[in-house]
Amino acid sequence: MQGKEKFKSLQYKETYQRERDIEIDDTFETESAAIKRRATGTMTTIKLDRNFDINIHGGEQYIVRGYDEERKMYYYQLFFKEEK
Repeated sequence: MQGKEKFKSLQYKETYQRERDIEIDDTFETESAAIKRRATGTMTTIKLDRNFDINIHGGEQYIVRGYDEERKMYYYQLFFKEEK
């Protein structure tokens, strides 16, 4: 962060702490597994019934889950630009 961004962040932090009557440490410990998971990106496996396993490597914002009343079943819609 630089200049204005750092100032706005600090100002927001101070306002947040004051409004909630709490104190937030400037440093904190992290779990190495969480850092490793973030560094390698997210990967999710959706297991559907016994027929399908869908592996997702990021891009969760392009997946929509819904329910079909007529079939009484859930479904996923996947949005993509090209198939490889």
